[in-house]
Amino acid sequence: AMSVVMTSASDREQAVRRVAMEILADVADQSEMPVFLERLADEDAVVRAAALRGAARVGTPADLGSVAPLLTDDDESVRRGAVVTFLAMDGARRDPDRLRALLEDPDPQVRARASSGLFGSGHSDEALRTLRKMTASPAPAWRAAAIEALGGTDRGPEEIVAGLEDPDPLVRRAAVLALAASSGEA
Repeated sequence: AMSVVMTSASDREQAVRRVAMEILADVADQSEMPVFLERLADEDAVVRAAALRGAARVGTPADLGSVAPLLTDDDESVRRGAVVTFLAMDGARRDPDRLRALLEDPDPQVRARASSGLFGSGHSDEALRTLRKMTASPAPAWRAAAIEALGGTDRGPEEIVAGLEDPDPLVRRAAVLALAASSGEA
């Protein structure tokens, strides 16, 4: 059955490729890595994002070169997946400059995830500045992304605590999650 799914990942119909890649991403093992790498160049953003999820599960730092171009993909869901995959493949340590470039990304999730990745790579001050700026945004999604990214770090406790009093429930939820992550309970 899995051989049929792997073959379907290259089907000419977008809907078939999407389903096949979603299945493969969920059950990823090293044998599917060539399919994931191939589908990173798919014309469909949903297929690329699923390929990234699978690659994040089984990829190695040797695969970073295939993932890095997707950090600047036109589709924000692909960029989000690319950051997660890049970090899973040790990209923050191996190539922090690619993450630093994302500190100005127009998507708050991409910016926050890139900042999180930079905390352990010698660029924590720059990451903290970015996240603090995001916590002052008028947009709740930006504040929430920044506060959640601060969770699990020893930085930004004032912003996390302030998030508990935010008028928007999305931000308060992020603050609770960040506090739990900071205390090791998440």
